[in-house]
Amino acid sequence: MPVSANSASYGWALAPWIGLAALALVLMALVAVGRRVPGAGAITFAGLAAVFAALFPAAASAPMNAGILLRVDRFALFLVRFNDVPGG
Repeated sequence: MPVSANSASYGWALAPWIGLAALALVLMALVAVGRRVPGAGAITFAGLAAVFAALFPAAASAPMNAGILLRVDRFALFLVRFNDVPGG
C-alpha cells in the first residue's frame, strides 16, 4: 500500500542517501586533487556525522515510497545507520 507524502518530506526521507552519495563524491574529488589523509579523515567523519543526524528527521517521515522502486521505512534507515559504523 503506497504511502502518500508531500514533496517536502521526500527530501527528509532521502537525506541519508543523498548525504552518503555527496560524501562519496567529495572524497573522490579530494583524492583526485591530491592525497590528503587528515583532510579525508575529517571530511569522512563530518559527513558520516551529518548522515547520522539526518536519520532522525528521515525516521519521522518513514514509511513512504520515494519513487517506484525505493521504499523508505524504519528498517531501511536502520541499515543505513548500521553501514555507517566503521568495520560494520
